[in-house]
Amino acid sequence: AEHFDAYRGMDRVLHAMKMRWMEGRGLVDRSQTASVVDALSARERELFDRLVDSYAKFADRGDEPAFRDMIEKMREELPAIQEIQEQMSPETERLRDELEPYMDQSSAPGSPGDTAIPQDDHDEYHTPPPSENEGQEQGEKQPATPIFEITPSGTSSSATVGYYASGRKSYYDMQGKTWSKRKRLTVYDTVVSGDKRQTISGRLDGDVKSLPIPAGHCLDASSLKWEGAKPEMLRDQKGCFYLRPAGACSFSVDFLKENDAFGESPIAEDLQPLTNQGFDADGEAMLSGLSGDATTQAQRICRHTRGHHYYPGGDLKMAQALQHKLRTESTGEQYVGKLEESKYLECYSSNTLFVAYCRRAGIPARLVVGHKIDGARDGKAAITASTG
Repeated sequence: AEHFDAYRGMDRVLHAMKMRWMEGRGLVDRSQTASVVDALSARERELFDRLVDSYAKFADRGDEPAFRDMIEKMREELPAIQEIQEQMSPETERLRDELEPYMDQSSAPGSPGDTAIPQDDHDEYHTPPPSENEGQEQGEKQPATPIFEITPSGTSSSATVGYYASGRKSYYDMQGKTWSKRKRLTVYDTVVSGDKRQTISGRLDGDVKSLPIPAGHCLDASSLKWEGAKPEMLRDQKGCFYLRPAGACSFSVDFLKENDAFGESPIAEDLQPLTNQGFDADGEAMLSGLSGDATTQAQRICRHTRGHHYYPGGDLKMAQALQHKLRTESTGEQYVGKLEESKYLECYSSNTLFVAYCRRAGIPARLVVGHKIDGARDGKAAITASTG
């Protein structure tokens, strides 16, 4: 409720519905809920009124019928949701004005101009193939072009969604403010049996590329299919996968759950401090109050980080500009402190701050890069430029 103005679009409606549900269970005061609901615009309030009952039913029951009912209600309201999502709060407009000078200086995440990715990790540059809809009317919204597609195979009935990891980074360069994998690649030719599997497919341009798959999963080398130059399958010391073709090609390969975790043990660098300076009063108080096991402490650090910093509203360009501003307006020693001072943080910066807190608390931590897939469409899930 205190930071409601920092949210934008559907986040405002979702937080209002969450507050109403919490009020019904005695977790928040009615006055707190009223302050949030009253802050909604007329259009947001209309959508809130139409969705709040199905949201509460799903929050109470958590079963498949309640979930499908909520999704169906949201599908019916899709035009209104899209309209609200494009709105910008006054605070977001102020942030956009502040970041305007940095818009043209920043590069898209994962592109060759992304200074947050060191040269040795160029395998993270994933450029979408040309869109098949390029000839359509200008201004007409088109789905993001997939970099990779995931489809169920074997006995699986749906595409796997959630987090897909393409790199686990233990090494932080304080002066460069960059994370690196320092990957050591070995040929991967392991054949894995199992009926419950997924197939990931895409196109490669001849360079080594990281291949994002969910944690705890591995590739079945025997399932590799390709057209064009045959890609070589590789794996690094932390269990991440790569393909290295001799030239341009298209490919598909299956992945499935791995029996034994690979490369997940902490190393000395997972405890190396990210800064030699202290944190602010709130950060130090949070760290001094930690208790319980490492997972409990990490969850507390996560709540603190998310409770004090917000993703910039607007579009991806704002996030890129914010990251560029934070990186260029600080020295290596100042950088983590600047992250802590900033009310807004995008993914790279907030996760860097989270790891800095964890390491100060003695919890081994590393930066994991990859993609988050929120859902499947027509039986397929897609990794795109906007899922990273």
